[in-house]
Amino acid sequence: MIFLTSQITSMIHDDFMKQYKSFSEFSSSGKLWDDCIAATQDSDLMNNIIFCNDVHEIPPALSFLRALNPREDLEEFERRAVGAFWGFIFKFVFGYRNQRSVSTQRCLLAREKKIIKSATYFYDIDEKVVVVKAPLSI
Repeated sequence: MIFLTSQITSMIHDDFMKQYKSFSEFSSSGKLWDDCIAATQDSDLMNNIIFCNDVHEIPPALSFLRALNPREDLEEFERRAVGAFWGFIFKFVFGYRNQRSVSTQRCLLAREKKIIKSATYFYDIDEKVVVVKAPLSI
């Protein structure tokens, strides 16, 4: 399945708050939200996150935070919101049917900065997911 980066963004804006009502205040809330949206627009990063999820069972939220490398600890709500954001993408955009929560304590970044203690990776999908950059509109 091929997804355009613009499709992903559109689905987030249309449906994220409907699926995750308790995280509706995360939407358009500032830098962390903007970083999440920016990540979805980077097709190389998205394909790496998908690869890490599918092959190494590394949760997308953890891959995102490793790439972001935040300079400060995240608040509890922010950690949960990032998990919800990536859960939405993998379940409701890409269509993964199952998920499993795993400990992230083996990750140096997670231990040092207390980013997240556990996160979810996703599996059981019909076709491999590939993200491509949306063409520029003229």
